Amino acid sequence: MTKRPHTPMNDPAAVPSLQQAAKHDDSDIRLAAATALTRLGGPGVAAVVDTLQSSRWLVATTAAQALQKANWQPSQDAAGAMYWAARDNWGEVTKIGPAGAP
Repeated sequence: MTKRPHTPMNDPAAVPSLQQAAKHDDSDIRLAAATALTRLGGPGVAAVVDTLQSSRWLVATTAAQALQKANWQPSQDAAGAMYWAARDNWGEVTKIGPAGAP
């Protein structure tokens, strides 16, 4: 496997700035930031999952969209329930049941 060159978009130190951008008012900026976070892997994906908790519906739906594009698999817990709610898939939220309560 070839190691990617170090750039701001694959540097884990960029997570806080990208997470802020993932909450931006502009949907294109939100999606670009959330997508960049998912490409970082571990801490970046965790930041996008945290963004699912946003009280701003459009921010949460953008986070879910980026996770879907990254083929992220939701768990059977509160994060999974928030993901399915942001995707407007209430059947999956119901399947999670009480485990999905924050």
